[in-house]
Amino acid sequence: MPVVPENMPMRDALNVLSRKNLGIVVAVNRDEKISGVFTTGDLMRLLEDEQSFLDKPLLEFAHPDPKTIAPEELAAKALHVMETHSITCLVVADQENRPIGIVQIYYILRAGVY
Repeated sequence: MPVVPENMPMRDALNVLSRKNLGIVVAVNRDEKISGVFTTGDLMRLLEDEQSFLDKPLLEFAHPDPKTIAPEELAAKALHVMETHSITCLVVADQENRPIGIVQIYYILRAGVY
């Protein structure tokens, strides 16, 4: 799962984004709670606007308070949240807002479990 410290340099976070191939990196704080997410879409927008971002911390560019879903929720609810907010990934978080998984819209649609 692409979970990294929120203060990780963008250069390293982008390596994780690329290696994990999910299109998302989840930033966590010292308590391992979700502090933001960064996606490949964010990278495309950043490349258009920002000149020197590779040595800055991920938290400067991560979206705070990302959409999450509890592990006991059904795929239909995850699909609804993603469609409502025009996103393709949701972080699965425990009751303390710690990341425990990622669900992608493609997997739900491919499995036909909605």
